[in-house]
Amino acid sequence: MIAAGGRRCGPTRAPARLARWLLGGAAAAWPLVARAQQSMPVIGLLGITSLGNNEARLRAFRQGLKEIGYVEGENVALEYRWAEDQIDRLPALAADLVQRRAAVIFAISPPVVLAAKTAIKTIPIVFIINEDPVRLGLVASLNRPGGNLTGINILIAEVTAKRLDLLRELMPSATRVGVLVNPANATNTETTLREMKTAARTTRLQVKVLNASTSQEIEAAFASLLHERPDALFVGAEAYFFNRRVQLVVLAASHRLPAIYSQRDFVETGGLMSYGTNIADAFRQIGVYAGRIVKGVKPADLPVVQASKFELVINLPTARLEVPPMLLARADEVTNDRRGYKFLPVSMFQSGRRTWRCVSSSSSEIFQRLAPSSANSFEEQQQSRMRYCASLVLTSSGLTPTSPITRRSASISPEMRTSSASTRRSADFRRPRSQRCAR
Repeated sequence: MIAAGGRRCGPTRAPARLARWLLGGAAAAWPLVARAQQSMPVIGLLGITSLGNNEARLRAFRQGLKEIGYVEGENVALEYRWAEDQIDRLPALAADLVQRRAAVIFAISPPVVLAAKTAIKTIPIVFIINEDPVRLGLVASLNRPGGNLTGINILIAEVTAKRLDLLRELMPSATRVGVLVNPANATNTETTLREMKTAARTTRLQVKVLNASTSQEIEAAFASLLHERPDALFVGAEAYFFNRRVQLVVLAASHRLPAIYSQRDFVETGGLMSYGTNIADAFRQIGVYAGRIVKGVKPADLPVVQASKFELVINLPTARLEVPPMLLARADEVTNDRRGYKFLPVSMFQSGRRTWRCVSSSSSEIFQRLAPSSANSFEEQQQSRMRYCASLVLTSSGLTPTSPITRRSASISPEMRTSSASTRRSADFRRPRSQRCAR
């Protein structure tokens, strides 16, 4: 359309020329981006479950890489291969990572490590396993691994006896315990049952073994408990069970069966109690090892790390029974979903005092209160404080302690006296909200 004066009206062709220019620039830049990605070192991750079940842990792995100076997509590429609970796929997935010329491969769980060791002879492998790598033949020794493998032993199998002791402490009258294992993972099952039977003889418990390798077999295992009902359930440390943790937690709750698990993820799903390694911290350490290997450090020069962070987590609303105060006091985290509180024990250095920090998930309020210290010896003071802290947890959850507890006024530290107004109100957090600010 031509207007008076010979000027062109309506849309011009400038946007079209701009679009062609932008597309041409992007096309020219694409080969540069592709070459940059190809020049990045590649770290392969080989797992037996799926990406969705490991996202939180992989964030910790990336954090470990970042500590060494590597960021995914910027100066390092991560290639993920997941077997989706099909162990027979592992050799092919490992071979695929070899073809991608990975600088290092991260193998998660013993079956993955064994498959990677068989398929990969020269590429460095870092692993996370729950058994002794020397006994499995993966390394020559912990301090001098030798070969192309190193990693972390999260010691889940080694703390089997400890988990059974905690379950017995929760239920002192228990005489029969069901043990759920996955026969498809023969190595892990053998280790779990060996440690379990040894610990059961010491505690005089009868053990009933339940085998399950599929979702249907898990249902059948719980159905069999209707005929020979145990007093409690011990869920083995198994990658497949982690993948089916929602099903396990729901079945244990529907059967009113107290259960202990190996990882806190089960408790966060709604399970009763867990004791084991801080897995996220282990993934972070593996990220550090992988980054060091990419920089040129040989796996043989990196000793196998023994996990040192263990945590006891208890979910009070799931308990449906009286939890011993001393067990609560030793917990690293006690959750109370009904009121949105998490109770975290905090060690006060030098003085040896112990306090519960109650964190409300619905607000930013943080409450602290020290236990009384009127006992004579240091040991008596510790016992008194632990009982007092446990009484606070039980009072908040609406439960009753299993033993009488004398409540005394708490001594407030000087740091708390000089803290903010919200923290000063924390000393009487058990009072109604309307009275906390009445000063």
